[in-house]
Amino acid sequence: MTVGRLLSLAYVAMIAMILSSIRTVVSYLQLLEPPMIRFTSMADRENIWLQPGTRVHMLVYKDGKWQVWTSTNSRSGDSDLWCGTYMELHPNGMCIQCTRTEAYVNNIVVRPATGDAT
Repeated sequence: MTVGRLLSLAYVAMIAMILSSIRTVVSYLQLLEPPMIRFTSMADRENIWLQPGTRVHMLVYKDGKWQVWTSTNSRSGDSDLWCGTYMELHPNGMCIQCTRTEAYVNNIVVRPATGDAT
């Protein structure tokens, strides 16, 4: 074999290796989750955004507000007796994240009422 033929085979092998690496990287990039486009923002007064993939277990309308349960130990009976995590959505725009166990209740205001803060 001549030196020129050996060099051309080496270039072909190098190009094939580069193309294989590019295909591998592209296949791994397709497995990644898309970036989260929206999130809960204090400036967003019209929407409450859940993390993508969050399963809503139950929607409860009680005392003029919605409870959006994302985890619960029960789905039957009175929701005042359930333990778990839910968001409480009020008609004035307030959103409260609530975590309830048998021992305590923890409430965090995610978004104040529409007229409370800017």
